[in-house]
Amino acid sequence: MDWLHPHYATADFKHNAGPPPKPILKNGLILPGAVSIATWLTPLAALGLAVVMVGATAFHVSRKETLATVAAASLALLMIFLACGRTFVVPLH
Repeated sequence: MDWLHPHYATADFKHNAGPPPKPILKNGLILPGAVSIATWLTPLAALGLAVVMVGATAFHVSRKETLATVAAASLALLMIFLACGRTFVVPLH
């Protein structure tokens, strides 16, 4: 896994296509419930953020950054709980 090498942590990734930007996903968590339109987007946005944060957790584990690993893993778990809650426990209508 050459891409986990610390050299790549400082590389310029502006031109690489990656996951959707976090502000777009954050709006997917808030707006559907606020305006009651396309409420099915909330769990999908939460799962998208969870995937991004799981990737961030793996990255921080590879660099042995304990505090950042715990923070990223905590946010990933929070997004998974939010997705499950909005899908099964208290779905938006």
